[in-house]
Amino acid sequence: FIPISDYQNAKKLENLFKTEVLSMTNLLGYIAASDVTEWYVNLPSHIKKEKVISITNINQGFWFEYCNLDLTASCVRVGGKGNFASATPNSVKVLVTYFT
Repeated sequence: FIPISDYQNAKKLENLFKTEVLSMTNLLGYIAASDVTEWYVNLPSHIKKEKVISITNINQGFWFEYCNLDLTASCVRVGGKGNFASATPNSVKVLVTYFT
């Protein structure tokens, strides 16, 4: 018989993943051919692209159509239908959840 501590198990699970808010740092621009504006932010070095669980737009209302992880460029991209090039990159935010 090996005693199992709920406290020890809880401590292990407590640090299983982290959630972080990232602000876009770059405006890719307005792409007239597809009527889309796109921004991006490179993943910080402490977030490994292989460990990302989810990416979600936050507090942006109806502006943004998509956000995704670009595996090749190791960045997060956010895009919206229409010309939103006047929106500053740091006003566009995503919530990233990743395994530690």
